[in-house]
Amino acid sequence: MSTLRFQNTLDILFFSFDLILQPGPCEFSSKPKYIFRYQSKNMLPITTDTSNLGWQSGKSVLECNCYMLSNQIACDVTFLVGRSQETIMAHKYVLISRSSVFEASLCSPSVNLEGIVVPDLEPDIFKSLLRYIYSEEADISLKTAATLFHASKKYGISELTEKCRICLFDNIEKHNVCELLQWATTFHCTEIIQKCLNFTETNPEVSLRSERFCQRGKTDIASIISNPDMIIDEIILWDCLIDWAGVQCKKQNLDPSDKKIRQVMGDLIFLVRFKSMTLTQFTEDVSTRNILLDTEKVEIFQHFCGLKTPESAIFSLPARFKGLRICRFRTEGDFKLHASRWQCENRPDAISFKVSYEIAVLGIILYGCRTSDKDSKIVASITDESDIELVTIEKIVKASHPIHHTYDILFDNSFTAARDVFYTIIVKVDGPLSYWGDFGQKHVSAQGIEFTFKNSLKSTNGTDLTEGQIAGVIFKRKNSLRHGVA
Repeated sequence: MSTLRFQNTLDILFFSFDLILQPGPCEFSSKPKYIFRYQSKNMLPITTDTSNLGWQSGKSVLECNCYMLSNQIACDVTFLVGRSQETIMAHKYVLISRSSVFEASLCSPSVNLEGIVVPDLEPDIFKSLLRYIYSEEADISLKTAATLFHASKKYGISELTEKCRICLFDNIEKHNVCELLQWATTFHCTEIIQKCLNFTETNPEVSLRSERFCQRGKTDIASIISNPDMIIDEIILWDCLIDWAGVQCKKQNLDPSDKKIRQVMGDLIFLVRFKSMTLTQFTEDVSTRNILLDTEKVEIFQHFCGLKTPESAIFSLPARFKGLRICRFRTEGDFKLHASRWQCENRPDAISFKVSYEIAVLGIILYGCRTSDKDSKIVASITDESDIELVTIEKIVKASHPIHHTYDILFDNSFTAARDVFYTIIVKVDGPLSYWGDFGQKHVSAQGIEFTFKNSLKSTNGTDLTEGQIAGVIFKRKNSLRHGVA
């Protein structure tokens, strides 16, 4: 509170003339309102002691509301919340001023304001909802965002609903993507559903091998493995599906035999692209088990033998998208035709690249050996301009068949390559002599994206801009996802 002090008689005179009656409408009364228009520079505010004026002094309307809620002052509505029916009290006026749902329910003639039951929300979440209603503030975390989304949507607090949706959208990771996909499907959040599917497309193995994948329901599993753009070795997907079925068998107290696994899988088995596997993979890892029927095995073996697939084929889905590929060489070198052979003795081959448009880097293309009886140990990584390792993988690769001079190395996780930033591919191969690329190109374009390559000082095994062991990059063009309304 403050009062005014006049420094001279002239100030009092001007004060007298500027205190004017201004007839006109008033928000709270039809009587004329009085407007004090005097603002003399010589009038000095004098602060007075407000310690005895009560808790309301010095607080804004929101602060007063929060104080009354926290201290349970003049509450006139009682809620019984959660399974424990914890008593939570609030103010009818505040609730109906912020929510049309509360207005409809609390203003009903039949409502009992002494005990409104809220069985589907836990007390902590309901308290967070009330805090936002009273103060427009909320502590939203990944742990609370999903349930707070449900609460705010139930009571029509759209601003809080959107804040929760953005929190979930921005925090999709390998450990929660399956759970969030199920949640987003329940609440019809199409953008979160799409982002979850995009995540599993570019990070499939990590997502499918997570514990939460095995806990998901059949509908969620179908939406994931049916995705034709998911970039994954089909034998890995098959292994993950078997793991999921084994967990479901235990949940249903079933013996996880091949017969019961098939029973639990049901139609999910027809979403597996068995014909995209190699003959060796299917023969050794699939046909030796009794999950597929004999007639189904025959159909797939006929495919590998080159027989035309009949229209009545059971497994007719086309192969999945394998990612866009770019090769930086015009020709390949064969060590048998060249005097110098490409040694693979665990020394680093490296090449740097940048792109003209943001992409998701899924893997790299390497040249393989020609012999069929020796494997190669691969350690591959990609670093940024600060030498921070973004992705890495260690893998044993079977020797290439003579007609396949290259092979793909897919990372467990993709990473986003920003435009006009150089990244370095580093590969150490321990294995037999291999093919290599020749007549390298500095600029190569694919799908409207230009790759620019340059030499790397990390390369000590011979790979450079003109030749080398690193053939190219496997990638996916990034589509920007905007934050929209759920």
